[in-house]
Amino acid sequence: MKFSPIIIFGMIPLLGACNKDEPTDKVETGNDTGETGNDTGEQGENTVQSLAFSNPGDGTFFAPGDSLSVEADVAGDYTVANLEVALRVDADIITDYTFESGSLAFDYTVGIGEQLAILEITDDTQTHRAEVTWIGNTSPTVTLNDPGNVSQGEPITITGLVNDGETAAEDLEVIWYFDGVEYEIGAAQSDGTISLYIDEAPAGSHLIEVTVQDEWVEVSADLALEAQCTLADSIQTLLHLNEESGEDLTDSSLNDATVTLVGGATIEPGVDGNAVNFNGVSYLTIDDPVYPPLWATNFTVGGWVKPNAAATATETIFQQTDGTGLARTMLYRTPSCGGALASYVGAATLCGSTALQEGVWQHVAITRNRDTGKVALFLNGVKEVEGDRFMEYADGGLVVGAGKTLTNQFFNGAVDEVMVLSEAMDEASLTALVNGGPPICKPECSDLPTAPHHWYDGTAGTNTDLEDLMSNGNPSLIGNASFSNGTTGDGLLLDGVTGYAELDPADTIQLSTTDFTLSLRARFDGDSLVTEDKALIQLLDGTGLGRTMIYVDASCGGQISSFIGGQELCSGSLSLGFWHHIVMRVDQTNGTAQFFVDGIPQQMASRTMAASDGGLRIGVGKTLNGQFWDGMIDDIMVYDTLLTDDEIVALHESGTNYCPQP
Repeated sequence: MKFSPIIIFGMIPLLGACNKDEPTDKVETGNDTGETGNDTGEQGENTVQSLAFSNPGDGTFFAPGDSLSVEADVAGDYTVANLEVALRVDADIITDYTFESGSLAFDYTVGIGEQLAILEITDDTQTHRAEVTWIGNTSPTVTLNDPGNVSQGEPITITGLVNDGETAAEDLEVIWYFDGVEYEIGAAQSDGTISLYIDEAPAGSHLIEVTVQDEWVEVSADLALEAQCTLADSIQTLLHLNEESGEDLTDSSLNDATVTLVGGATIEPGVDGNAVNFNGVSYLTIDDPVYPPLWATNFTVGGWVKPNAAATATETIFQQTDGTGLARTMLYRTPSCGGALASYVGAATLCGSTALQEGVWQHVAITRNRDTGKVALFLNGVKEVEGDRFMEYADGGLVVGAGKTLTNQFFNGAVDEVMVLSEAMDEASLTALVNGGPPICKPECSDLPTAPHHWYDGTAGTNTDLEDLMSNGNPSLIGNASFSNGTTGDGLLLDGVTGYAELDPADTIQLSTTDFTLSLRARFDGDSLVTEDKALIQLLDGTGLGRTMIYVDASCGGQISSFIGGQELCSGSLSLGFWHHIVMRVDQTNGTAQFFVDGIPQQMASRTMAASDGGLRIGVGKTLNGQFWDGMIDDIMVYDTLLTDDEIVALHESGTNYCPQP
């Protein structure tokens, strides 16, 4: 198509519009002085309404060397090119940034320590300022090493390691805490090693914590410290007496004995926590003391005392009531011994040498060692006196602060941390206990020396049979056999007429073909043990000749005995109404048998056992014609091994707080 000259001339203005970006154009550029909205004329101004950093948050931590994107929000009505920008980090001027409408951003490498970024933007009327700080820091690290097995009272060193990327290890602040309380302010070695020394590990469970701080950050690490009880298995009763009132006193041993405070006692600060002050008018009772009874075992009884005044008459600290038997005042203070400790065990006075001080906490203890026949008195862990004393039978309750009639000989003073142990502590152990201070820790349970094949602790099975805790066979209850309170928990109750329990031969360990140890606890509640034999454990005939394994032989005067080998084995008398621990150990290889009664070994005799694969019967002889046991049997254990003398004594003195077997 050809255009006419007139048409071409008319298009010239349109073609000229294509040059609107030329410098001479004053219509639509962003920096002109014409009539646009962002010029400096009367039509409008460059105005920043607000300025603030949006990233990072003020005071945020970063690792030195990290790349950081710093961003600021710039709100207002402006043209970027018309604003003046000044930007720096500390003394470092920043010129490399991106500024678009609404935001400004730049990248920066984080340094060490606190850094300050300052942004100033000047619009047509004023300068706007924003600041933000961040911190370049590597947090310290701290680790603690497991100290392994720790025993109460022994020295221990807790070690660890600290590290920090910017701060020298020796410049870090190290603080140790023990059970949440600040214990020591320490320091790290140049290689980062830290350590805490404790001269005597206190008993029980504790938390060790360490905090490590550089200029900016605090970190921590902790570990659980379990100091094994020196006295764990032997604790029969433990009274911390930390209650805020005299109600519901707690026995902190596993036996959970019933403790009752009688009279006008008051609560006051003690050696560890609270204590009870009897004020010469009150006392506390430990009802139904646990097995084994004190006459049947070694023992230690002790605690802390603080007399209110000098003794003007006999004041009982620890006493047992008669119950069945004859109790004696175990521990008291008296003017006849110069105000020192005394004991009347064995019906003969045993006097200490040092008078107790008024208003001062002192640790007192009495020990009895059956093996040596010695009774000893200790003051603050030091043996004051020792003498030969025979311990009379008694199974009555225990009393702190009054005589056995509960009407006189009241102790005028305070007591704390009372303990009853079934072991005779020596002087070194008592001194360590006194120096280490309370509390004595609570055992979880007493370990068996080895796992038995059968273990019947008096627990009912699914069909009210006698449960085998080793899952090797439950005896059936027959007649009037039932369960009642045993030495700890339930025991097997037999009526002496029809009641017994029987284990099927298929579930019975073949005693005639292996070495074995039988252990049980028994109490006879009938009238006499000398008119008729009373069976405890019977091996039935099956294929072969069964024998009465453990029984009380009337012809031996009521002594415990066995009839393996067709002969009696008279091995020590039992007392009516008392719990006794009875162990029979048979060495098939060497043809010997031996009893232990209440932990005391009896004579060893030559015995050859006849073969039999019959079942076991508990509480009656194999003919079911008499010999029914009238009373309780508890903690029957059948081992297919020979327990050592020490293991048998440990079984006896640990009572029945045995740990479950896997």
